[in-house]
This record gives sequence, C-alpha cells and structure tokens, in this order.
Amino acid sequence: MRKKLWIILTTILLILLLSIVLPDMIPVTEQLAPPASFTEVTAEQAITEEEYAELFLQTGLGQAAVKELKGQPDTFSAELERFRDQMAESKAHESLFLFFPTTKAEVLVKENGDLESLRLPPLKPGDILLTKSTRTLFFRHGHAALVVNEEGDTIESFMLGVPSAMLSAENMMHYSTLMLLRPKEEYKAVIPAALEFAREHLVGLPYNLFTGIVRKDKKTKGVDSTHCSHLVWQAYYSAGLDLDADGGWLVTPHDLSKSPYLDLVFSYGFGEEADW
Repeated sequence: MRKKLWIILTTILLILLLSIVLPDMIPVTEQLAPPASFTEVTAEQAITEEEYAELFLQTGLGQAAVKELKGQPDTFSAELERFRDQMAESKAHESLFLFFPTTKAEVLVKENGDLESLRLPPLKPGDILLTKSTRTLFFRHGHAALVVNEEGDTIESFMLGVPSAMLSAENMMHYSTLMLLRPKEEYKAVIPAALEFAREHLVGLPYNLFTGIVRKDKKTKGVDSTHCSHLVWQAYYSAGLDLDADGGWLVTPHDLSKSPYLDLVFSYGFGEEADW
C-alpha cells in the first residue's frame, strides 16, 4: 500500500514539475526581424494602406496610433524612429513566478537584471491592454487590464487571493508580449459609461476564474466576483458593447483580442499578424 502511494505521489510531483518547466522551453514572444530598409513617411503626406502595413511591421504601431502621431508633425518622425528602434532591438526576457509553484510570467529584463518597460503610444481612457505572457501550468491564459485615464491607471483583477484594484499600466509594460486595443471610432461613445461602471462595481471584487461559466453577465444581480478578462468585458457590456468575440460563456483575453469592435493600436511579441 505504501509503495503504491509513493508511486502515485512521485508521479504527481513529476507531472507538476514538468508542467512548470516544459512551457518555459516553448518561445512565446514572436519578435519581428528588423527590415532591410524603413518606410519613409511624413506627417503631412497621405499614408496608403500598404505603407500602414509596412509601418506596423517596423514599429508595432497600428493605424490608429500612426494617425494620432501624425497630429504632432514636429515630433512625428522622431516618434516613429523610437518605435522602430524598440522593434529592432533584441530584448532579453525571463520567466518569473507570480504564484508559486503554478503561475508564471515572461517579463523583459535589462542586462543588469532589472525589469525593462516597453514604450507605448499615449494611453487613453477605455484602452485595453492584453498579454499572453502569463500561464498557470500548461494553460496560457494571459492577462487583461482596463485603462481608466490618460495617466495610465488601470483596473485589473490580477490573481487568486488578490481583489480587483486600481493599478498602473506600468505593470503591463514589463511583459514580453503586449497588445493595446481601443474601441473603434463608431463605438467610442460607450467608453464613459463603461469606465463609470468599472469604477463603481468592479473594484474590490474577489478573483474567481470561474466567473462567467454559469452566467457571464451578472450586472442585474450585482457582480460579486471577476477575473481579468471578465472585468474588461463586463465594463463594456454594461454600456452595450459585447467584446467577447466568440460569444461563449467564459470570456478570455484571447476572445477580447479577436473582437471586431476594437482597433489594434500597438502590438509587441505577437508576430507579423498580431495574432494570438
């Protein structure tokens, strides 16, 4: 009996160890190779769809970000150059425990071991930050955050045992993959209502990964728990915009990344197609 119990425990520990170590061997960051030449554009000229696509590969900036930078003609070229440099630079990253021994995150690090932050376009209230750099054992769930002001404050439901809270976008900028999304122009009118709901009803809630499996929308009876992507989804759903791309019971960061109602503002580490 003791021998069987020992075999079972050893097997469980081995599986746990493998689930911690093996995913670290699979690259998650799809960093683009620097192009042989850069697309030269000015703030004054009309930019074609082909040039926007080329600029994205060179800088990680979506059309929405480039158009916003064009509104500052004196700094337009310099800003593009900074994002090109960031995209071309080979960045080191390492895997750190968020919750020992099951949950880890891949973060960018400098040569001295300090965390490195990505440069982002100016953040706006209602923006959504996504990463696929967090996982629990073999499940790469990622993380999502809702930006509530131009200073970069966010509302996030971070992890088990930690209630949702006001945090800083700076925490997201350390991840080895990062996507910045924004409601398309025709849907921006819902942002104030979404943020008001988030501030009033989605702060201080316990983390619950299973929120949404039985009933995703709890707004009529009060939201009593949440998780990262549910928090973002619930805020916008309360304002009339459903960001869950597949309409399933459980909304994930991946589902948010596929929403047809959002513009891609910036992408790093998601490859040429900014695909998850």
